[in-house]
Amino acid sequence: MEPIQFFVGVDFGLSFSAVSATTLQNGLTHFSSILPFRFLDASDDNTGHHVATALVMDSDGTAILQSNHSEPGSLNWFKLGLLHRDEQPRGEFASSIFEEASRAWAHMAVKDMTCIFLRALLRQPLQKLRNSVPLVDQAQIRFNLAFTFPASWGHDDRKRMKEAVEAINIQALVPGSQISTSYLSEQEAAFLSLLNHPIAEKFQGGELVVVCDGGGWTLDTASYVMCPFVGGLPSVRECGKARSVAKGAFFLQDAADRLLREGIEAITGNRNWLDNAPEKPYIAARLQEIVLRYRGNAKSNVRFRIQFDSKTRDILISRNRLDNLFKTQVEQIMASIDAALQIATSAYEHQYRVSTMSINVALTGGLSCNPYIRAAVAAGMKEQHGGSVNFILPDGDEGRLAVANGAAIHAGLDIIRNRNVANILVERTSPAHFFVKCRGAGNITLAMEGQPIQTHHTIFQIPDMSLATEVILGRRSLVVHCATGNIEGKYVTFTWASYPALQNQKLSLKFCPDREFGYLTIELLVDGEARPDLVVTENHFGS
Repeated sequence: MEPIQFFVGVDFGLSFSAVSATTLQNGLTHFSSILPFRFLDASDDNTGHHVATALVMDSDGTAILQSNHSEPGSLNWFKLGLLHRDEQPRGEFASSIFEEASRAWAHMAVKDMTCIFLRALLRQPLQKLRNSVPLVDQAQIRFNLAFTFPASWGHDDRKRMKEAVEAINIQALVPGSQISTSYLSEQEAAFLSLLNHPIAEKFQGGELVVVCDGGGWTLDTASYVMCPFVGGLPSVRECGKARSVAKGAFFLQDAADRLLREGIEAITGNRNWLDNAPEKPYIAARLQEIVLRYRGNAKSNVRFRIQFDSKTRDILISRNRLDNLFKTQVEQIMASIDAALQIATSAYEHQYRVSTMSINVALTGGLSCNPYIRAAVAAGMKEQHGGSVNFILPDGDEGRLAVANGAAIHAGLDIIRNRNVANILVERTSPAHFFVKCRGAGNITLAMEGQPIQTHHTIFQIPDMSLATEVILGRRSLVVHCATGNIEGKYVTFTWASYPALQNQKLSLKFCPDREFGYLTIELLVDGEARPDLVVTENHFGS
């Protein structure tokens, strides 16, 4: 009996965290619907709005999730916790909630703090999935988990996250089940989710797709060029390097928090008076609700009531200041999207020497949740760009859970492609250098001047690609040089007739593996020299 496969995507972030899961129907043919675990994506089941992810230590020391970050003893999770503490924002970028969390949990090591959060985040969904098939031997259940990280993170930051994930001991959460883990960038996950959306069926070869993922901390962007579909499945090429271009959704709440503290300081003389006040949980929760449910043009001033010097005092945030706060946020988002568009189109024109004919921009993440922001940004895009840019705004959870959903899709990609053979996904980052993600076996297709070099067979078996240091593509065979010696691949016959300049020449791919994450930087060489006009074929998501 083949294992029952569950594919789980984990997106843990500042404004909210999410776990999405999917499985396959009819054997290994296609995905069922993405199933978000609403009780874990920091949604309040009573009101339906999303609030900041938080962690609370129970009386017995067990970490449990709460929807209110201001409960005593709670930690408002933030990804920067995985970085060095001295790298946290300062000055105008400093956040009062960042500082509060750092003070409250300063005694904990970063990895330990991360482990506690992730263990609490994963326990319930994994056990729920396992219990959904109660009559099956637990050893026949396999969980394939994919964790996301910001594209701007370097190797050391990803390594710290991987160490934290390993320290969770996921196996202990679902004893007896099989576990596998993988990692991908948030931008790639958001794009995978977009490719799984019906809108992707309208994409044509040559179109530029710009993903803007507005999370709690930043608005990150990545761009992709849609290439001619292979077998009816999407084929894409990364265009330009993913990067952060602006401050994200959490700064909206943080800015409102500052307005509140200004009012508190006017009454108490102490800007931080609220930190130890019994009213804090109520006020913080109400402030979140006001910010997240704002619909434009506040109808009245916002009133908060506190007890100070044995008297009841009212703190007001004027409707004008709240309106200006949101207008400023929309302006920042629009400026960020314009910056992302400029980066993407410049990269496209640099690579292809022509202007892009069709541009699609998708806004995902927490920024896409608030109805006012959604409507204002959509109207602004139409006013600024008219019909020259197709603005994509996924509805509701499709936008907010895009990263988690895309990670769940990524966790099942290798299984969907083939039961035994996994493809190599290639992300182009410069004319002659590429990132390659691979597990086990894979396929490589070469292209020259945009046209594939024909092969009779493209699938070859390599027992452990993580050990590869160099791949030699000969006229009739493929040889992989590994740390443990050479591995002879299955014969691959290339047809060079259309490319006389390549006949009888040795093509090699130099591999510099990051074995921990399965990333290999490769350079395509012809007789030892780089050839920018030769590229490894585009990403084949689902090919």
